[in-house]
Amino acid sequence: MDDVRAVMDAVGARRAAFYGLSEGAAMALLFAATYPERTAALVLRSAFLRRMWAPDYPWGRTEEAYDREVDAALEIFGPRERALASVRGLGSFTAEEAESFLRLLRLGSSPGSLEALHRMNREIDVRHVLPAVRVPTLILHGSEDRIVPREVPSYLAAMIPTARLVEVPGAGHLAFGAPALAAVAARGARRQGRRHRRPHRCARRAGGAAGTSPRLEHGEGSRRRLRAALPRARTATLKGVPEEWRLYAVEADE
Repeated sequence: MDDVRAVMDAVGARRAAFYGLSEGAAMALLFAATYPERTAALVLRSAFLRRMWAPDYPWGRTEEAYDREVDAALEIFGPRERALASVRGLGSFTAEEAESFLRLLRLGSSPGSLEALHRMNREIDVRHVLPAVRVPTLILHGSEDRIVPREVPSYLAAMIPTARLVEVPGAGHLAFGAPALAAVAARGARRQGRRHRRPHRCARRAGGAAGTSPRLEHGEGSRRRLRAALPRARTATLKGVPEEWRLYAVEADE
């Protein structure tokens, strides 16, 4: 956590909005509770607050279940088909995405470092700091997340006074499947910082049928509008995303 503060000091950043994914959400929460004056907003994706089971936290893993989970994660260094099966357990990947992510994991880690990461994750528990988090917080949870149970983001949202929970249909733990979802959600949390009202879709398939997309909502008392980022008659093909999509941006009326 202090590394984050040191980097902010080095680049002259007084405040920042933080995006915390999976175990990274715990660090973002701890930073926001410790340095609220330096935290503009939080976007927490597939977050867990504690990894292991406890009498007051029934959604955690038992020791035996966690050991099995670590063994499954280490399969990425084994035979290719078993490695790809391990990757697919982390989200809704296309075949090409699964191959790319497997290559990233193999080149960017080792069996020893991955096992050390899981040992560290075993010790995580930031539940005690949640009431101290007072910045706008957007919690994103995929409906197909097989790692973090649905009760966890609900618990998180109930414990943070400024939090809002959004379930993303069809999204897994690490893969969304819809373009630009994280960026749009982060912008919505950063720029609004208020209670939310009316929904708008911000991505739509070219044929007019609504695609899997986030819902961006208005802050109370503010006026916003959606405008097409591309001319109305044109569509775009997004790399790695099937079909054609029409993109939208969000602007605030001054």
